[in-house]
Amino acid sequence: MRAKVPAVLFVALCLLVAVPAGTGAVTAASTAQSATTPGPASGPADADPAAGVAGDGQATESPPPDPDEDVLGWENGRWYNESVDVNASDGLDRNESARLLNRTMARVELVRGVEFEEPVDLNFRTRSEVASLFGGNVSQYVSPQGLNAKYEALGFAGEDRDAVDVLREKQGGSTAAFVANAEIPELDIQPGDVTIVLDDGQTTFSEVTLAHELVHTLQVQELAFPYRTNVSAIGSTDSFNARRSVVEGEASHAGYLYAQRCDGEWDCVTPQPGGGPGLSDAARALLFMDFVRYGNGGEFVAELREAGGWDAVVDTYDDLPASTEQVIHPEKYRADQPEAVTVPDRSGEAWRPLPEAADTVGEAGLFTMLWFPGFVSRSTVVMEPFAGINRSVRSQFVVDYDHEATAGWDGDRLVPYVSDSADANETGFVWRTEWDSAADAAEFRDAYLSLLSYRGADAVDGRQNTYRIPDDSPFGDAFYVVQNGSSVLVVNGPTVADLSAVHEGAAPEAATATPTPTPTPTATAAPTTTSAPTSTPTATATDAPTATTAGETTARETTAGSGPGVGALGALVAVLTGVALVVRRRR
Repeated sequence: MRAKVPAVLFVALCLLVAVPAGTGAVTAASTAQSATTPGPASGPADADPAAGVAGDGQATESPPPDPDEDVLGWENGRWYNESVDVNASDGLDRNESARLLNRTMARVELVRGVEFEEPVDLNFRTRSEVASLFGGNVSQYVSPQGLNAKYEALGFAGEDRDAVDVLREKQGGSTAAFVANAEIPELDIQPGDVTIVLDDGQTTFSEVTLAHELVHTLQVQELAFPYRTNVSAIGSTDSFNARRSVVEGEASHAGYLYAQRCDGEWDCVTPQPGGGPGLSDAARALLFMDFVRYGNGGEFVAELREAGGWDAVVDTYDDLPASTEQVIHPEKYRADQPEAVTVPDRSGEAWRPLPEAADTVGEAGLFTMLWFPGFVSRSTVVMEPFAGINRSVRSQFVVDYDHEATAGWDGDRLVPYVSDSADANETGFVWRTEWDSAADAAEFRDAYLSLLSYRGADAVDGRQNTYRIPDDSPFGDAFYVVQNGSSVLVVNGPTVADLSAVHEGAAPEAATATPTPTPTPTATAAPTTTSAPTSTPTATATDAPTATTAGETTARETTAGSGPGVGALGALVAVLTGVALVVRRRR
C-alpha cells in the first residue's frame, strides 16, 4: 500500500440492507446531539478492560499483555478477541464507543492485513446536519434537462418528477455512514474519521458497518488513489461505477469476511432493531444501480484476492476496470474493453443535443432498467423479481447484475435532446447500444420492447418499429426501436412527428403496420418475502462522493413508491437479509 489519497472528499455510501446473521447493531449515545466519540489519540479512549459481563454476551477475561510494538489484531490497548464492556440497550457513551471502535479496528487489521497508522475518530451526526453536504445543490454539476432525459430513458422518473430532486433525495436520504479524506470544518470531521448518520429516533447501527467504513479509512490513510467526486470527472456513469466497484468492493468483501467471523469465532455486539428513511421508487432505482459496486464489486475483489491475495487487489487500483461489464464478469477484466460508441447528431432545427449530458450507463444500468419494474411490482415484467439475487456472491450484499438480457453488452451512448418549443420536462434522446453479437442485440431489443409494453406502448400504424406510450402516463412518449446487426438504436421524442426531428430517418413510413411489442408474460405475483428475523438486522454497503445510505439497521417499509405491497427498499431489505442469512449458513 502507498501514500495517502489526495484531499478530495471521499464518502463511503453505506447502503444498509442486511447485516448478516450473528453481526450486531450497536446503539448510538444520542440521536438528538452530535457527539464525537474520541478514537485512539483523541482523549481518554479505552483504558482498562472492564470486568464483569460484556455487552457482546461473553464474560470478560483478563486480556493478554499489550505488545511492545503495534501488531496486527491489536489497537490502542484492545485485542481483536477481547470482550468489550458495551451495553447496547441504553446507547453508547464516550468510553463504550472507544472500546468498540478499538476492537473493531483490531479486527479489521486482522481481516485486511494492514495496520492503522493514524488515529481514527467515530462521530455521530444527524441526517439534518449532513443533508446539505450530500443532498445539496446537485444541479451545479449536472444538466437538469439532461438528467430528466436520462432518468426517463431508464424508466426511473417520468415527466411528473424532477430528476434533480430525485438525485438529491437519493443522495441525502440514503446516507448511513461515511468516511471523508478531506476535512469537513462545518461538521468538525477530519480525514479518515468514520461518521454514522442517524435519523430522528434512530438508535442503532451495525458493527459490520463500522468495520466496512474502517476499510475506507485504511484506503484514505494508505492508498495513492486519484479519487474523483462526480461522474463528469470520470467520464460516464458506467466508468464511475466500475472504478467505485474496486473501492466499495474491497470494503464489501472485507465486511463479508468480518461477518463470517462474527458467525464463528468472534462474538459481536448484540443486534438491536432500527429503522431508516423512506425513499420514492425513483430514488430506490438510482440506489439499486449503485449496488453493483457492493455486490458484484465484492465478488470481483474476492476473485482478485483468491488469485493473488490482497496485493492483487491493491495492484488493481493502478489498473481499474473500464466498465461494469468487467466487474459483473471478472473474466472480461483486462480482456474485453468496451467499445467507444458515438451517436452522430442528425437532428433538425427544432431539436438540439446536450453533449455535456451524454452518458454511458453500462451493463449495470441496463440491468437495473429491465429488472427494477418487476421488483417494484413484485411480478415478472422483463425479469423475475428476484433475478438480481445470487447466493454465492462473496460480499455484504448478495446482489448480482448478470442476466442474459444484458450480458453481451459491448458499449452504449445516451444523448439527451431538448427543444425550445417543448415543455420544460419534455425531452428526447438517442440511445445506441452495441453488443457482442447480433443474437445478444436481439435479446436486448426484445427485452426493451417488453418493457415498453409493460408501460402501455402500442405499435404506431403506418410506421416501422415505432411505438407510443399514451400521454396520460408519466412516460408518455414515442419510441423508435431498431436493430441493425449487433447494434440497437432507440430514439425518443414527445410525439411520433418529433422522432425524425430528433434523429433524421427515425420512424419511417411503412407499407405494413409495426407489430405490437411482445406482451409481457402474464404478471405472476412473486411469493411474499418473509421478513428477516429480528436477530438479523441490517448489512451495509458504501458509496462515494455521496455518502452512506439509509439507516444502519433494517430499513422500515415505505408507501412512498407506486408499487403495491411492501415498499421496494423494504422488500429489498427483507430479500437480501434472508438470502444473506442462507448464504452465510452455507459457507
